[in-house]
Amino acid sequence: MLAPDALEKLVTDALYFRRKIPNTCLQTNLAARELQEQSAEVVPVIEEVLVNVVVPQASSVAKRTDRFMGLRNLIGAYMVLGSKHDAVRAVTFLRTLPLALQAIAVALIPLYFRKEVCSPKARTGNDLKPRPDKQLLAFIEESAKSQETRLRECAAWASSFFPTQEEKGTQLATGRNETN
Repeated sequence: MLAPDALEKLVTDALYFRRKIPNTCLQTNLAARELQEQSAEVVPVIEEVLVNVVVPQASSVAKRTDRFMGLRNLIGAYMVLGSKHDAVRAVTFLRTLPLALQAIAVALIPLYFRKEVCSPKARTGNDLKPRPDKQLLAFIEESAKSQETRLRECAAWASSFFPTQEEKGTQLATGRNETN
């Protein structure tokens, strides 16, 4: 377990993409990866950084994310941790974020969680990811009804990887099940 100051440094390192493997073409946000392995104690630290650092600049973040190069990694790590430790809290927090940040979160769900629909090529990597909590799936469905276009579009895309029970029945009846 890390000390509170070390946790905050890890979170800000993830947000600003400060820790990466040097001299390589493909970059990985090492701090965000390390965050995903932390205990529940880091969840409020991530929330605090998102609220105090990112949210005040949310309108510019929607247009340009270069100020916070690791924002997507941080939000993804937050959702993984939140799902693991307290999914209700995590989704409740995500709902309080500006719509632009909610859209980013919704679009990241298929990247950080096991998809129910994926191509055979993607299946190996997909199987290593955790299943999304039902709270996250409900967040996608709720976002699909948003008045905000970008959030609604992100939710429509994300929901294509997590069909509802009704959609699964339709896929089986028509023979369209890409996980077979």
